[in-house]
Amino acid sequence: MKNELKLIFTSLILLIIASTVCAQKLPNKQENSVYAPVNIKIDGRPREWNNQFNAYNHSTQVFYTLANDDDNLYLTIQAISHRIIEKIISGGISFVINDLAKSKKTVDITYPKLPIPIGYKIILNSGGTTSARPPYPGSNVVVDTLYKPMPIASDSLKGVANLQLVQNANTIGIKGIQEITDPEISIYNEYGIKAASAFDHSGAYTYELALPLKYIQKYMQMTAEGIGKIGYTIKVNTRVQEGKHFRTYYLDGVDIDIDLDTTTDFSGEYTLAKKP
Repeated sequence: MKNELKLIFTSLILLIIASTVCAQKLPNKQENSVYAPVNIKIDGRPREWNNQFNAYNHSTQVFYTLANDDDNLYLTIQAISHRIIEKIISGGISFVINDLAKSKKTVDITYPKLPIPIGYKIILNSGGTTSARPPYPGSNVVVDTLYKPMPIASDSLKGVANLQLVQNANTIGIKGIQEITDPEISIYNEYGIKAASAFDHSGAYTYELALPLKYIQKYMQMTAEGIGKIGYTIKVNTRVQEGKHFRTYYLDGVDIDIDLDTTTDFSGEYTLAKKP
């Protein structure tokens, strides 16, 4: 058991070190256009990208790649921090298309959308802890977590977490698409919008989205070369949302889960890539 724990701990440390080095080399926002590979599949497993990303955003602490083909815009996001993963599972990621000409939000897609109890089971099975971070920085006080973490983040438990994602992360929140009047749609929908997420063996969480270009065509600006360009915002939502209630921990009147209780976001622009 000691050797197994030591191996898991060592692997985790090496992953964090490698990811930190990689993050330092990447831009804060994606600077290039990417034409999606022909074998792209929305399944939460970034094999078609060789687990490589085009940017690491420091405000949201996620790796990401935007890409397109002739029909779809693709967004792939990966988080390795348990705190960020907990925040994503609790509040979801919102991908917003901005109208550059009118400086306003237009299309807003949120995924995943999970019930609280299921979300925490997924977090624990993936190897994370939940709620308060013990001890609070600058204090010797240790705050109990809302749920006890699993002792070993085994591959079998991650398999359980992925199964729970498949069974429960099956709706997508939609705003601003004229053709879709429902606020939520199934991931198995007739509109061509696809979303999926999964944990890999290291515990990293990957989110993937495919959005047909026809839904955002009217919001594109054209470059001098006649290529479409969009504005976008990526938001890692607060877990504190209407209809969702969490136990909040305070120390000396301070919310020690403020990182989970605050939305973080960033905005950028993406120019569509031409088929090579």
